[in-house]
Amino acid sequence: MMCMIEDGHGGTLNSFKWKKNGVKVDDFISSTIQKIGDSHSAVSVLKVKNTEWDSKAVYTCEVTYQGQTYTKKVSKGPITVTLNQPSPKEMFNNNQTVLDCVITGQDKAVVDEIEITWKIDGENVTGQTGVATSEDGQYRKTSTMTRSHTEWKAAKKVSCSAVREDMTPIVQELTVNKGDGSEPKVTVLIEEIKPSEVTVVCLVFSSVLQDYYIAWSELKDNVSGNYVNGINFPEQKTPKGYLVTSVYTTTNKESEKKVFNCNVWPAGRNEAMTPHGVSLSQGNSHECDK
Repeated sequence: MMCMIEDGHGGTLNSFKWKKNGVKVDDFISSTIQKIGDSHSAVSVLKVKNTEWDSKAVYTCEVTYQGQTYTKKVSKGPITVTLNQPSPKEMFNNNQTVLDCVITGQDKAVVDEIEITWKIDGENVTGQTGVATSEDGQYRKTSTMTRSHTEWKAAKKVSCSAVREDMTPIVQELTVNKGDGSEPKVTVLIEEIKPSEVTVVCLVFSSVLQDYYIAWSELKDNVSGNYVNGINFPEQKTPKGYLVTSVYTTTNKESEKKVFNCNVWPAGRNEAMTPHGVSLSQGNSHECDK
């Protein structure tokens, strides 16, 4: 790990010191003050084994410069950060993109102190962060970022960061794969019929890597209900391209009168594709090419 001090004016560097959990360590190297452009800086580098870093030890860098001591602490954060894909139902119902960044950890105080920040293509953007809640022995805090479809259509990469004093920032990134504009092949299957529920599957195949936002809707008496999320799986590489799978399970009530529509919105497009549907009266499979 590296510790750097920088100043606009040249000065006297007295010393660098490193500590591990408050105990002095000596396995580091340091430079003298160097002038680079309009600034003056010096660095110190401490070598740390992976096993020691994973032990959640706290490392302290102390720099004495111009007679004043500056201190910075760092440790591996005892948390996990998950950046979820955009919610398809929000895209279809509200024409907006909603992403959640979820922080989980066992120490409530740590989770409470975490600040969650967002960036789109390197530019800072705002999100709404809730309070920590408890679930299954873990504490969770979620930050939600909402953008219009126009803004999201232009995005190439989004990231969320968990930031806390004395902890190395933890960053999760999501790259938006927009493909080459070619149309995918969509297949809808009735996977399973039970007395109480029906499960249908949507398969989206493309020859190139492409993100697809998939939501489900039910058509009854030519009236379509709201869009809902199914279980969407990450793309799988196949010998001829990429396959994205979405699974939707719903009640079996009056299912023989319904058409189950798979709605696919390719990333970067202005509009979604024409829905692809299946009904019990059509048999086990209904396949369409657009």
